[in-house]
Amino acid sequence: MSCVVLCPVRNVAKWSLASYRNITRIKHLFTDLSIIFFYDESSDNTLTFLKKLRDRDYPGYRETTHVPVTIVQNPSTNNHWPRTWRIAYARNQLLTYVDDQTDYFIVFDGDLLPSNDALTNI
Repeated sequence: MSCVVLCPVRNVAKWSLASYRNITRIKHLFTDLSIIFFYDESSDNTLTFLKKLRDRDYPGYRETTHVPVTIVQNPSTNNHWPRTWRIAYARNQLLTYVDDQTDYFIVFDGDLLPSNDALTNI
């Protein structure tokens, strides 16, 4: 079974590694798991860190737990849009990357971290 995690991100550098590690905890549930980040202009180093994830250059890297990362950069600046519009736009753009070969997809906010209790039974 394949699964694609779709994740809009903006100014989430301080949560990126923890979010990524939480996603990797479900890797064993799928034969093919990948993450697609939709990057919108950030004022922190979110893009730099996403590139490190993509290039397998992050703290604690292990091939056995690594999940492939794709980065889609927003081609236009929509900073004048309200926050909810930007999130909706990002999610809609990410959905275009889900094809009929994908069994499951999960939309995950880059700054939303579940508690450790929520992950203990996975």
